[in-house]
Amino acid sequence: MGSSFQAQSSFSTVFMAEVLAAMLRFVLDLGFTRVILEGNSRSIIQKLQYGEDDHLCVRSTIWDIICLSKHFLDCRFSFTLRGGNRVAHTLAKLGLSSTEDCFWMEDVPRVTQSLVDIDRRFFKLP
Repeated sequence: MGSSFQAQSSFSTVFMAEVLAAMLRFVLDLGFTRVILEGNSRSIIQKLQYGEDDHLCVRSTIWDIICLSKHFLDCRFSFTLRGGNRVAHTLAKLGLSSTEDCFWMEDVPRVTQSLVDIDRRFFKLP
């Protein structure tokens, strides 16, 4: 288990895809073999799940993520409604107010501890 945020002042679909790529590289470097990436951008998650091709500006990043995902024994992309993604939303808010990147291993920030169980109710493993 791990969590992180990157300090940012704005957000876009391109940025979201680039963050997913960076997170995959990060967890690959840490030696993880099974990964579930959740996001609330349905279009990005669908492109990752189905390998959809388009001519959007995120095309090359989507293919980078798909190529990176092949390095894992199991890599899944899951769309999660914002209501089921409270931890990520809270981490994003922390990132917007921070000037430094932060990472937690085998832990989560205190502000998100109570939200983890709430988010679990929205996500079912196969």
